[in-house]
Amino acid sequence: MFDTCSSLLAQRLSKETVTVTGAPATQPTSTPPPSAPPVATAAGPSAESTAADQPRLPETELAEIACALRKVLEDVARHQSTITWSGLRQRLDRQLPQLHPDDQGEVLVMVDRNTPSDEPLLSALITMGDRHIHPLYRHVGYSLGRQLPRPENGLQSQWHMDVLRLHSLWRHR
Repeated sequence: MFDTCSSLLAQRLSKETVTVTGAPATQPTSTPPPSAPPVATAAGPSAESTAADQPRLPETELAEIACALRKVLEDVARHQSTITWSGLRQRLDRQLPQLHPDDQGEVLVMVDRNTPSDEPLLSALITMGDRHIHPLYRHVGYSLGRQLPRPENGLQSQWHMDVLRLHSLWRHR
């Protein structure tokens, strides 16, 4: 399954060129770029403004949260699943406070700081709604120097591959 997905991703990422008046030009793909998933929260639109109004936490507290989150994400990977922020909050039983959006990104960077470079980031297992890529996936990858494709060049496919690889890697750990 991994080999099949890898070859599909490679095909999607390869650039098709067409000669136009003697000069190569990039031909647009026939599929439209994926649209961003709708932002949905369990508490409705006021939850987003509430999170942005939260004070920033000190780095020591963020490090403790990151340690607890990593353990939960490892368990999620072992169980071949994904999880939302609200699911993380339930699993951590109040150990995960409502975080400022910048703190969410910083915590996830801390979670994956020691992830080997040849393994996908555990934060890829955090989804929005019904298994949609979380916007912080790209932020965490960029912050840790990971090469991720642009959304129109297969970010969704890369994310799916990362989730599959994580499930495979953590199945027997």
